[in-house]
Amino acid sequence: RLYNAEGEVLEKAVLYFRVRSLGFPVVLATFALSGVFRGVQNMRWNMWTSLAGAGVNLALNPVLIFGLLGFPALGIAGSAWASLVAQLAMFMLSIAILERRTPFSIRPRGWRHPELPSLLGLSGNLFLRTMALNVCYYLGNRYATRYGDAHIAAHSIAMQIWLFSAFFIDGYAAAGGVLAGRLNGERNWAELRRVGWQVVRISVLIGGVLALIYGIAYPWTGPLFSKDPEVLLLFFGIYWMVILTQP
Repeated sequence: RLYNAEGEVLEKAVLYFRVRSLGFPVVLATFALSGVFRGVQNMRWNMWTSLAGAGVNLALNPVLIFGLLGFPALGIAGSAWASLVAQLAMFMLSIAILERRTPFSIRPRGWRHPELPSLLGLSGNLFLRTMALNVCYYLGNRYATRYGDAHIAAHSIAMQIWLFSAFFIDGYAAAGGVLAGRLNGERNWAELRRVGWQVVRISVLIGGVLALIYGIAYPWTGPLFSKDPEVLLLFFGIYWMVILTQP
């Protein structure tokens, strides 16, 4: 209700949220393990877990949504269950990698680590950043929902494309962050500045290429997500802003 949702939209949102909320602890734990893998400067492990989760999600979505292979058709709840199972798969794979490929263990050796205060400080900064981003997402969805179903549908399509680009570029930026952390530890300031500037330039270049691709595919992008004429009309009215923000 905080998003101004009502009727069928509210009913489906509540159904989806109830299932997905079961996976919140697993998601947070997986993110923590992802941070460990970044800390040991191995981004391949995060790639493996992400690909595994995406594969499980893609495989289960049609089965659970449309009721294939003898499963009942669950609709929107099926999508939520598919995502939940994918999150569990990512968590289990992350634990297996942690136990077998690193000197660390999921079992805690103690709760009073000397670096814990510093970690909590860094986590607090990230928490504030994440809260600020989510408030922006919340306000956007709230106002779009207030205008009607077609508006929130068009807004959701645009946001999905924007988030795809953000995660696409974030993969390279994360690798740059790992290198920057190592160089900062070595106090190699000159190389740190060079790497930082290179990451920025390449990220802007990738954003420019994505903007060009989106611009060329402008007439065909909307119909990939919806056939509703009203939704498409609204989407094409805002899609240009998504394109301009890519670089």
